[in-house]
Amino acid sequence: MRFAPQHCNPCRYMMLRVSIPVHNQPKITLERIIKTACEALNLKREDVLGKVRKTELATARHIIFSLARQHTRLHLVQIGQPFGVDHSSVINGSERCNEKKDIYADYREKYNAVKFALLDDAHREKLLA
Repeated sequence: MRFAPQHCNPCRYMMLRVSIPVHNQPKITLERIIKTACEALNLKREDVLGKVRKTELATARHIIFSLARQHTRLHLVQIGQPFGVDHSSVINGSERCNEKKDIYADYREKYNAVKFALLDDAHREKLLA
């Protein structure tokens, strides 16, 4: 830990808390989230990354946006880049996902299917407890 000189404001030298990953937990990346969502929802990667606005594809994109915002440290622009969308579309999609999963059971099931597929067994047990 870095200590502040006595004449300086110590608040400027405080270290940020960083979450430490659990042992044997593979790092969650945007690519991994996209791959997992495509597998869990039985969709083609090209379709999910494309511009088609079918409900099932938009749902998959929104779930990916929401999970990427929660589990990665990427900027909004970086999350939207593979999809060809800007940061405002990422915000809108993740907010829609969070609203819909609270209202619709089938949407919540899809979201949880992707989320639990991302996490290992130890994390699943912790979330279900």
